[in-house]
Amino acid sequence: MRNIVIILFLLSFGAVITACDSKPKAKAPVAVKIPETPAATVTMVLKGMADNRPDVAWSALPKSYQNDVNKVVAKWASITDKEIYNSYMGLVKRFSVALKQKREIILNTVMKMAPPEKRKNLGSYIDAVIAVMDEITSSQVMNHEQMLKADVGRFISMHGGTLMKSFMIFNAAAKKSMDRMTSIKVVEVSRSGDKAKLDIVKDGKPQGIPKTFVKIEGRWIPSEMQGVWSKQVANANSNLDKAKGKSTEINEKLKKTLPLIESFVKGFEAVENEAQLASFPMRVMLLGQQLKSLMR
Repeated sequence: MRNIVIILFLLSFGAVITACDSKPKAKAPVAVKIPETPAATVTMVLKGMADNRPDVAWSALPKSYQNDVNKVVAKWASITDKEIYNSYMGLVKRFSVALKQKREIILNTVMKMAPPEKRKNLGSYIDAVIAVMDEITSSQVMNHEQMLKADVGRFISMHGGTLMKSFMIFNAAAKKSMDRMTSIKVVEVSRSGDKAKLDIVKDGKPQGIPKTFVKIEGRWIPSEMQGVWSKQVANANSNLDKAKGKSTEINEKLKKTLPLIESFVKGFEAVENEAQLASFPMRVMLLGQQLKSLMR
């Protein structure tokens, strides 16, 4: 269950932070009805994750927890100046378009560089990256103004599935772990009021000691999660408050790095053949060193 929460947060925070604004895709969020019993809730969440449906896990969170995440994301966005933020996101969009246009050049180049045993999946890896970029840059929540009114649940519902599928292409171990969820049975051992103990059973055998779940705002969540949630949210807010206090300095540094990144993107857009692309690993390293120096 802890792994589910980690993946959920990777999707909600990681995707939002790296995304940019564009027109939303023509698909509406899918409403998820969470069961009332603890065992049925966990079973549904596990099945949802196995089916690349992180929106089920999000829907299983208490409303106040969802609000906490939305507020943290909105506070993060508020640190960056609107013009600077949108400039960076415009570069993300340009890079995404160029990446899709140069798919064959990239594939041919990495095919020649990779050892024979690694070549089989290279095409699917590149397609996964393109899918992620396409999904992100077509999101309805990626401009600065809308980020200040973050709706992470809507983002996960509309885009989380594709992002998760792409992540699984890169991480075979994670996919194997998710696939195993379909063979897990959740059994209620005991329940007293708003507290329950559940066994995770596989092949007829309990997997460790029973896990304690508590009912918060009509949602059953791990007691371990409840125990650390407030502290984690407080830590996130404290770190963001400190960053916000330095927002002028942060925005000045971001403004200085913008020409470097724009030059890199412009160079990538100009790539027309494999020979030109072959120089980019060195350019990436150089860019990283320059950014590190400027952001100190």
